[in-house]
This record gives sequence, C-alpha cells and structure tokens, in this order.
Amino acid sequence: MIESNHILLIGLQNSGKSHYGAQFELRLSLSKGRLRKYVVEKDATLFQDVKERLVQGLPAMHTPTGTKKSKYLSLINDESETIDLVWQDYAGEQIGDIVDARKIPEKWHKDVTSSDSWLLFIRTDDIKVKKDPINQLPNRVSFDHAEDSGEELKFEYSDQTVFVELLQMMLFSKGAKHNGRISHPSLTIVLTCWDEIDFPSSQNETEATRTPQKVLHHFAPMLHDFVCNTWDPKALTFLGLSSLGMSLSDDQPNDEFVALGPENAGWVVLQDGSQSSDLTIPVAMCLHREA
Repeated sequence: MIESNHILLIGLQNSGKSHYGAQFELRLSLSKGRLRKYVVEKDATLFQDVKERLVQGLPAMHTPTGTKKSKYLSLINDESETIDLVWQDYAGEQIGDIVDARKIPEKWHKDVTSSDSWLLFIRTDDIKVKKDPINQLPNRVSFDHAEDSGEELKFEYSDQTVFVELLQMMLFSKGAKHNGRISHPSLTIVLTCWDEIDFPSSQNETEATRTPQKVLHHFAPMLHDFVCNTWDPKALTFLGLSSLGMSLSDDQPNDEFVALGPENAGWVVLQDGSQSSDLTIPVAMCLHREA
C-alpha cells in the first residue's frame, strides 16, 4: 500500500491541463496504461464536458476563471500497489495571479504544503525570451522623458521568470529544505502541445534524439538551469506531452480525430526522446518516486 499522494498540477491558461485531465481519466477508465482505477468513483463530473467535446472532435472550452475543483481517485499500478490520488482542475489565470500578487492565497496554500509531487505544464509557445530591464532601458524611454510626460516606465520580463518566481514562492510556502538540492517535493516538467512545437533546426538531431530536456534548455535556458541547480536529479524529470496528437478547431469537428477516438489519441515523450501512447506515465512516474 502506497500512502496517499497529492500531485499538484501547475499550469498557466492554455497549457493543456483540461485536455490532459480528460485523457488521463479516459485512460484510467479503459485500463489503458500503467495506472488503473481500483475503486469506481461516485463523482464522474470532473472533465465530463471536456470528454464530451473530444468525442465530437472538438477541443475543451476555456475553464471559467474562478473554477477550482478537486476529486479523489483510488488507483492501482502494475505492481498491484494501491494509491489514493488527489486530482484538480482550475483556471490557469489563478497561477498567473499568484505571481502577480507575489503571494500564495489561502485556497492554494494547503495544496502546496500537502503536495508530494509537482507537475509543471509549460507550453513553449508561451515562453518568450526577452531582454532584461537594464538592456531594455536605452531602447524604451529615458527617465527624463518619463518624468516630463508622466509616463509610467514598463519593462517586459522574460516569461521564464514567471515560472522561476512561482517555484520559489511554492518552495518557500512548502518549507522545502535548502541544505543541498531538493528531493521533496519532486518536480516533473511537462512540455505540452508537443505536436505544435516549432523545434530548432539541427543537422545532427532527429526526432528520436530530441529530448524534452534539450527542448526546454533551448526555449527556456534560465528556467532549465534554475530547476537543475535546485532539485536533486533523482527528483527531477523532463517529459513531453501531446494529449490529443493534433490541433482541434473550436467550431469545426475533426473527423480524423473522431474516427481515431480520443482514447487512442496523444502520446508522451519520455526523457530519452522515445514516445509512448500511455498518457498515465507522467502521473505514474511521480507516484513511483514516492513509493
């Protein structure tokens, strides 16, 4: 018996949390993965609307801003170990608000402090490497001009800093030990919408050798270095994810996706660059580290 596990999935808006949640539940129901349901839950409403749209070949609707729901799953793995798992769905804007306010609100504090593993969803389209404020200043507006016009100086910070600051706040709230690299909570960075990533061209690189860690280092070198220098390598994982395997239109059903069926769509890119159709792997790897 594995003790109860609380995996906290962290992601900004449009990072694919709802699509993954629906696909994860679908894989559990069909016993198509390393994890399967041990007890059938009474409440099956979470992600139900997402699953209904996927069956029609349509993507999920945007999660309402104030949404924050939790459910408890009783699972069993390939080693016949039973696991109690807390699963959540929420609007991604809430994560952005935490960084803007520089404070973790009460409704999130318990989730952060009680969590054993963190799944950080990042969509590379949302990571833009920008100049730091010092380099921006000469090209933006002078202090004299700003004072004369009453214009407020604004700087564009790298999107990587959002994730770095968020992780730092969460570690502080968690009270994580800093005498050496962190092993608890574990961290899994998942690069979502893998099928949409505009990969950097390289003559020596093939799809099989394109690992999630290399891709993160390309798109977010500061974030990559931060997590590698902060977490124990045994508690840090890099994965890629395409929950649907293709892009879906908001109003035009995708016949190819309907014919394939959501239960057969999507894949996970493992740390070595290989792929698996088992979408329970990101969660299963978190639980295995806690076993």
